[in-house]
Amino acid sequence: MPNFDDSVTVRELVLLVVDAAGGTVNGRTAMQKLCYFGSAVIEQDSGHRAHYYGPYSRPVEDAVSNSAFAGDITETVTPFASGPGRQYHYELTPQGRETVTELRAAHAGAAYRIDETVKRLGELVPGYRQKPLSLAAKVDLIVRQHDTPVDTSDVPTLARDLGWQVDEGDVKTAVSILLGLGRIAEVQTNPRS
Repeated sequence: MPNFDDSVTVRELVLLVVDAAGGTVNGRTAMQKLCYFGSAVIEQDSGHRAHYYGPYSRPVEDAVSNSAFAGDITETVTPFASGPGRQYHYELTPQGRETVTELRAAHAGAAYRIDETVKRLGELVPGYRQKPLSLAAKVDLIVRQHDTPVDTSDVPTLARDLGWQVDEGDVKTAVSILLGLGRIAEVQTNPRS
């Protein structure tokens, strides 16, 4: 059985997440959210804080850039065909795959847990779509910031306090993902009259 007590650097987390996602991740937001859940499952702080699209980590962004600079991943940027903005695509290089093999040997427990979480997210959110991943990460962060159970009807208000706009449908989507991940065990609902 793997040892679940080993820790990884943020750069190692990024590489393990990309590998667990099948060797590629499309989008900066998806990368951030997969790393958020990857770090959460190994109970390690990767610097994620409330941000517009959900939990964001400057250390993760830096680790992605450093991994690309070091040649472990390629970062491809293409403009959106339908308007302003750019799409980011990350892929492990052959060198990155060798690095991941070494990481898996050195950090088997962390690698196992990250694999299980990222693969489960892939089942719950096919294609690691940005919006559902962001919603799940937002609700997870809200729940983790409170010492007492959070009622789902309170989530939109708590989200607003962090600068996020979520409605009841968003909460329902997020809760189903978090239940599927085992991040929450039961749902408290007390609809207001």
